Amino acid sequence: MTNISTAEKIIEWSVLGNISSLNLNCSDLYTLPPSLFQPYFQFKLKELYAKGNKLEELPDQLSFLMNLSVLHVPNNRIQFISDKLSLPKSLSKLCISQNNLKSIPDSFESLTNLEVFEADRNCIKIIPKSLSTLPKLHTLNLSQNLIRNIPTSISSANSLEVLILDSNRIIMLPPQICLLPRLSILSLCSNSIQALPHNIHAATQLSQLLVDNNPTLSSLPGSILMLELDIIGLNGCGGVIFDPLRDHTHIEQYNLSLKALCLNRLCQWLDDPKLTDNSPFSELFGIPKWIASKLSIQGYCYSCRKPFYLPRVLLVTHHFKYHLFPQFTFPGHRKPIKLTFTFCSIQCVNNYGQLF
Repeated sequence: MTNISTAEKIIEWSVLGNISSLNLNCSDLYTLPPSLFQPYFQFKLKELYAKGNKLEELPDQLSFLMNLSVLHVPNNRIQFISDKLSLPKSLSKLCISQNNLKSIPDSFESLTNLEVFEADRNCIKIIPKSLSTLPKLHTLNLSQNLIRNIPTSISSANSLEVLILDSNRIIMLPPQICLLPRLSILSLCSNSIQALPHNIHAATQLSQLLVDNNPTLSSLPGSILMLELDIIGLNGCGGVIFDPLRDHTHIEQYNLSLKALCLNRLCQWLDDPKLTDNSPFSELFGIPKWIASKLSIQGYCYSCRKPFYLPRVLLVTHHFKYHLFPQFTFPGHRKPIKLTFTFCSIQCVNNYGQLF
């Protein structure tokens, strides 16, 4: 049983109040109310918010909303968007995050005014070429999906400024990604990236490069020094050695946090070789079954590469996570760059301190 009657009341009040932005968030809707597509809203409605409902599809009638600029439908049950669906070409922001969406239709190439597209926390496996053809798209967020490859066609997204692909399954980056003329923020945290493109210096507008928690990334191309970066995120990259840091002597601050557990010092069972060798959970550093299901990985120690785990349910004990914030300036750079490194213990900080 849907909550259409309540939504219809909201729509009725919107008509009476001459409102151009409609909020149907958390209204227990399985479908969008038919009255939403009445002639009054055809040119009047500019923003539609329907977060946290039970929508399973986007209706064809959305094309009737000729001046709709914002469509916000995250946290629903949308699994499929038909190629035949014609969304309003007036859309400038589309958010379909946190659904069960498996793919992005090619029909999205008609959204020539789209500037922001958010489809994070879905089940998307492929970045379609259609997104690269959108002339005004400047922000693309496809984090927490199942993406393995970035298409070479990405270089055609000439307006793209922010690209967020965190928590996917990406191993390699195509050199074409460095040819985006306006790219300023590139976030690829929590993937399985093994190397950065050697032509990274071609991304001349890049100010933030975030590749935290890629444990297989162990080196950086020398051409990265040619960029005017504000932030480089290297935390949890399996001990990346950044040569310019070897002569750096100033550590700005230590930041102690109780948000993470470091299991190599958490409990004595990890020091017991019998438990570690024979436990069915040895792949998780010998974590007993009763606690393994209550922990989720959070990052990796910059020095010893051991993972941090964050408790989901049961807080067993606290342990410090150490952050290191060096600041340095490359010759010819206009401003200093800050890097953040995370260590599991002060011992690992001291062990790695020889680089500073």
